[in-house]
Amino acid sequence: KNVLLLTERTYTYLFTDVPLAQYSTYLPGINSISLDVLKTYYSVNVGKKPDIIYVPKEDLREVSLNDVIDILNVQNFQVEENDYSYTLYLN
Repeated sequence: KNVLLLTERTYTYLFTDVPLAQYSTYLPGINSISLDVLKTYYSVNVGKKPDIIYVPKEDLREVSLNDVIDILNVQNFQVEENDYSYTLYLN
């Protein structure tokens, strides 16, 4: 499963051994511009679309979880929430 680590912590991928659903582990902030870049990336690289999206709550300063869902056109998903993050599981 492809995992999108939607976080400003570039080292997060070191804690996983799953295929990443992003063009780089470095994202220049979580905002509408970086989300639009990801949306364009997925339109060209359909096989890299995420099956799981992980978003730390503290990284959602400029956009909301609903913005992430809208801009990336996420549909048919379940959300797990804890004190620190959201994880979206796409069907």
